[in-house]
Amino acid sequence: MKKRTVRTFMAGVIAGAALMCAAGFSYAALTKIDVRVTPVSFVMEGQKIQPSDKEQQYFNGKSYIPVSFVYKDTTYVPLRFVSEKLGHKVGYDPATHTIYLGKEKGDGKELKFKTIYPSGGEQPQLSSRIQRWFDDHKKQEFMGTMCDEDGMYAMVARGEQPNGGYGIEIVGVTEYVDEIVVKVRHKNPEPGKMYTQVITYPTTLVKMPCTDKKIRFEIVNDIHGK
Repeated sequence: MKKRTVRTFMAGVIAGAALMCAAGFSYAALTKIDVRVTPVSFVMEGQKIQPSDKEQQYFNGKSYIPVSFVYKDTTYVPLRFVSEKLGHKVGYDPATHTIYLGKEKGDGKELKFKTIYPSGGEQPQLSSRIQRWFDDHKKQEFMGTMCDEDGMYAMVARGEQPNGGYGIEIVGVTEYVDEIVVKVRHKNPEPGKMYTQVITYPTTLVKMPCTDKKIRFEIVNDIHGK
Protein backbone atom coordinates (compact mmCIF):
# COMPACT_ATOMS: atom_id res chain seq x y z
CA MET A 1 0.00 0.00 0.00
CA LYS A 2 1.34 3.44 -0.86
CA LYS A 3 1.94 5.98 1.88
CA ARG A 4 -0.94 8.33 2.51
CA THR A 5 -1.12 11.53 4.50
CA VAL A 6 -3.07 11.61 7.77
CA ARG A 7 -5.81 13.68 6.19
CA THR A 8 -6.33 11.01 3.53
CA PHE A 9 -7.50 8.68 6.25
CA MET A 10 -10.09 10.99 7.83
CA ALA A 11 -13.10 9.66 5.91
CA GLY A 12 -12.41 6.16 7.09
CA VAL A 13 -11.47 7.35 10.56
CA ILE A 14 -14.85 8.83 11.39
CA ALA A 15 -16.59 5.55 10.62
CA GLY A 16 -13.81 3.42 12.06
CA ALA A 17 -13.43 5.20 15.44
CA ALA A 18 -11.77 2.57 17.65
CA LEU A 19 -13.55 -0.60 16.54
CA MET A 20 -10.37 -2.50 15.74
CA CYS A 21 -9.20 -6.10 16.07
CA ALA A 22 -7.07 -8.58 14.15
CA ALA A 23 -9.82 -10.89 12.92
CA GLY A 24 -12.89 -8.71 12.78
CA PHE A 25 -15.28 -6.58 14.82
CA SER A 26 -18.97 -6.50 15.62
CA TYR A 27 -21.58 -3.77 15.30
CA ALA A 28 -25.37 -3.51 15.47
CA ALA A 29 -25.26 -6.07 18.29
CA LEU A 30 -24.98 -9.27 16.23
CA THR A 31 -23.42 -8.47 12.84
CA LYS A 32 -19.80 -9.50 12.27
CA ILE A 33 -17.54 -8.62 9.39
CA ASP A 34 -14.11 -9.82 8.27
CA VAL A 35 -11.32 -7.30 7.94
CA ARG A 36 -7.74 -7.35 6.69
CA VAL A 37 -4.86 -5.96 8.73
CA THR A 38 -2.49 -4.14 6.37
CA PRO A 39 0.65 -2.19 7.41
CA VAL A 40 0.39 1.56 6.79
CA SER A 41 2.58 4.63 7.31
CA PHE A 42 1.43 8.02 8.61
CA VAL A 43 2.98 11.16 7.13
CA MET A 44 2.00 14.63 8.35
CA GLU A 45 3.39 17.69 6.56
CA GLY A 46 6.25 15.61 5.20
CA GLN A 47 7.18 14.04 8.54
CA LYS A 48 6.55 10.40 9.38
CA ILE A 49 4.73 9.95 12.69
CA GLN A 50 4.39 6.82 14.82
CA PRO A 51 1.14 5.74 16.53
CA SER A 52 3.09 4.31 19.51
CA ASP A 53 6.44 2.88 20.57
CA LYS A 54 5.54 -0.44 18.90
CA GLU A 55 5.62 -0.91 15.13
CA GLN A 56 2.15 -0.97 13.53
CA GLN A 57 0.46 -0.88 16.96
CA TYR A 58 -1.67 1.74 18.73
CA PHE A 59 -2.04 1.92 22.52
CA ASN A 60 -5.71 2.55 23.31
CA GLY A 61 -5.18 3.17 27.02
CA LYS A 62 -5.38 -0.47 28.05
CA SER A 63 -3.65 -2.54 25.39
CA TYR A 64 -1.89 -2.44 22.03
CA ILE A 65 -4.07 -3.00 18.95
CA PRO A 66 -3.38 -2.99 15.17
CA VAL A 67 -3.07 0.59 13.95
CA SER A 68 -5.23 -0.05 10.88
CA PHE A 69 -7.45 -2.50 9.08
CA VAL A 70 -9.10 -2.62 5.65
CA TYR A 71 -12.79 -3.33 5.02
CA LYS A 72 -14.30 -3.08 1.52
CA ASP A 73 -11.27 -1.15 0.23
CA THR A 74 -11.56 1.45 3.01
CA THR A 75 -8.75 1.85 5.55
CA TYR A 76 -9.82 2.40 9.17
CA VAL A 77 -7.51 3.87 11.82
CA PRO A 78 -8.04 5.04 15.45
CA LEU A 79 -10.01 8.28 15.57
CA ARG A 80 -8.23 9.55 18.68
CA PHE A 81 -4.72 9.12 17.25
CA VAL A 82 -5.45 10.97 14.02
CA SER A 83 -7.60 13.71 15.58
CA GLU A 84 -5.11 14.57 18.31
CA LYS A 85 -2.27 14.69 15.77
CA LEU A 86 -4.36 17.26 13.90
CA GLY A 87 -4.82 19.25 17.10
CA HIS A 88 -8.38 18.17 17.97
CA LYS A 89 -9.33 16.87 21.40
CA VAL A 90 -11.47 13.72 21.49
CA GLY A 91 -14.05 12.68 24.08
CA TYR A 92 -16.72 10.03 24.42
CA ASP A 93 -19.93 10.06 26.46
CA PRO A 94 -20.98 6.43 27.07
CA ALA A 95 -24.42 7.47 28.27
CA THR A 96 -25.36 8.99 24.91
CA HIS A 97 -22.80 7.14 22.73
CA THR A 98 -21.53 10.52 21.54
CA ILE A 99 -18.02 11.25 20.27
CA TYR A 100 -16.82 14.79 20.87
CA LEU A 101 -14.17 16.40 18.68
CA GLY A 102 -12.42 19.69 19.36
CA LYS A 103 -14.10 22.32 21.53
CA GLU A 104 -17.16 20.21 22.35
CA LYS A 105 -15.03 18.21 24.76
CA GLY A 106 -13.34 21.16 26.39
CA ASP A 107 -9.68 21.88 26.83
CA GLY A 108 -9.31 19.86 30.01
CA LYS A 109 -7.74 20.75 33.34
CA GLU A 110 -4.22 19.85 34.34
CA LEU A 111 -4.14 17.89 37.60
CA LYS A 112 -1.33 17.97 40.13
CA PHE A 113 0.44 14.72 40.92
CA LYS A 114 3.35 13.68 43.10
CA THR A 115 6.12 11.38 41.90
CA ILE A 116 6.61 8.63 44.48
CA TYR A 117 9.11 6.52 42.56
CA PRO A 118 11.89 7.13 41.59
CA SER A 119 12.34 8.85 44.93
CA GLY A 120 15.93 10.04 44.80
CA GLY A 121 17.24 7.26 47.01
CA GLU A 122 14.60 7.49 49.73
CA GLN A 123 12.32 4.55 50.45
CA PRO A 124 8.75 5.39 49.31
CA GLN A 125 6.20 5.33 52.14
CA LEU A 126 3.45 3.10 50.78
CA SER A 127 0.67 1.07 52.33
CA SER A 128 1.20 -2.70 52.24
CA ARG A 129 -1.53 -2.97 49.59
CA ILE A 130 0.08 -0.47 47.21
CA GLN A 131 3.56 -1.86 47.93
CA ARG A 132 2.46 -5.37 46.89
CA TRP A 133 0.82 -4.01 43.76
CA PHE A 134 3.95 -2.04 42.91
CA ASP A 135 6.27 -5.00 43.52
CA ASP A 136 4.07 -7.32 41.43
CA HIS A 137 4.32 -5.12 38.33
CA LYS A 138 7.63 -3.24 38.45
CA LYS A 139 9.55 -5.84 36.42
CA GLN A 140 7.11 -6.14 33.53
CA GLU A 141 5.53 -3.90 30.90
CA PHE A 142 2.63 -2.32 32.76
CA MET A 143 0.33 0.70 32.89
CA GLY A 144 -2.36 0.87 35.55
CA THR A 145 -3.90 2.62 38.54
CA MET A 146 -5.03 1.68 42.03
CA CYS A 147 -6.87 3.77 44.64
CA ASP A 148 -5.89 3.73 48.30
CA GLU A 149 -7.00 5.69 51.36
CA ASP A 150 -4.62 8.56 50.61
CA GLY A 151 -5.25 8.84 46.86
CA MET A 152 -4.93 7.13 43.50
CA TYR A 153 -1.62 5.70 42.34
CA ALA A 154 -0.67 5.51 38.66
CA MET A 155 2.18 3.20 37.67
CA VAL A 156 4.02 2.75 34.39
CA ALA A 157 6.83 0.26 33.75
CA ARG A 158 8.80 -0.81 30.68
CA GLY A 159 9.91 -4.23 31.85
CA GLU A 160 13.45 -5.57 31.56
CA GLN A 161 15.87 -3.39 29.59
CA PRO A 162 19.55 -4.05 28.73
CA ASN A 163 21.07 -0.75 29.95
CA GLY A 164 20.48 2.52 31.76
CA GLY A 165 19.67 4.40 28.57
CA TYR A 166 16.04 3.38 28.86
CA GLY A 167 13.56 5.23 31.04
CA ILE A 168 9.90 6.06 31.52
CA GLU A 169 8.10 8.94 33.20
CA ILE A 170 4.65 10.43 33.67
CA VAL A 171 4.82 13.97 32.29
CA GLY A 172 1.25 15.16 32.78
CA VAL A 173 -2.26 14.32 33.96
CA THR A 174 -5.25 16.03 32.31
CA GLU A 175 -8.87 15.81 33.41
CA TYR A 176 -11.61 16.00 30.77
CA VAL A 177 -15.38 15.73 31.00
CA ASP A 178 -15.41 11.99 30.46
CA GLU A 179 -11.90 10.78 31.33
CA ILE A 180 -8.49 11.47 32.82
CA VAL A 181 -5.47 11.17 30.53
CA VAL A 182 -2.10 10.18 31.97
CA LYS A 183 0.67 11.18 29.57
CA VAL A 184 3.67 8.86 29.50
CA ARG A 185 7.05 9.53 27.91
CA HIS A 186 9.68 6.92 27.06
CA LYS A 187 13.39 7.66 27.11
CA ASN A 188 15.52 5.55 24.78
CA PRO A 189 19.31 5.28 24.41
CA GLU A 190 20.88 8.20 22.60
CA PRO A 191 22.35 7.09 19.25
CA GLY A 192 26.13 6.73 19.42
CA LYS A 193 26.33 7.03 23.19
CA MET A 194 27.91 4.23 25.25
CA TYR A 195 25.93 2.75 28.16
CA THR A 196 26.93 0.29 30.86
CA GLN A 197 25.34 -3.04 29.98
CA VAL A 198 23.32 -3.78 33.10
CA ILE A 199 19.75 -5.03 33.43
CA THR A 200 17.34 -2.27 34.47
CA TYR A 201 13.58 -2.05 35.08
CA PRO A 202 12.46 1.53 34.28
CA THR A 203 9.43 2.29 36.45
CA THR A 204 7.53 5.37 37.63
CA LEU A 205 4.86 5.65 40.34
CA VAL A 206 2.85 8.83 40.99
CA LYS A 207 0.01 9.78 43.32
CA MET A 208 -3.04 11.95 42.58
CA PRO A 209 -6.62 12.36 43.88
CA CYS A 210 -8.94 9.37 43.43
CA THR A 211 -11.58 9.58 40.72
CA ASP A 212 -14.47 7.58 39.27
CA LYS A 213 -13.62 8.68 35.73
CA LYS A 214 -12.02 6.41 33.16
CA ILE A 215 -8.23 6.54 33.21
CA ARG A 216 -6.44 6.44 29.87
CA PHE A 217 -2.69 6.26 29.40
CA GLU A 218 -1.30 8.09 26.39
CA ILE A 219 2.25 7.56 25.14
CA VAL A 220 3.78 10.78 23.81
CA ASN A 221 6.78 10.90 21.49
CA ASP A 222 9.87 9.00 22.61
CA ILE A 223 12.97 11.00 23.45
CA HIS A 224 16.61 10.01 23.14
CA GLY A 225 18.87 10.86 26.02
CA LYS A 226 16.95 14.02 27.02
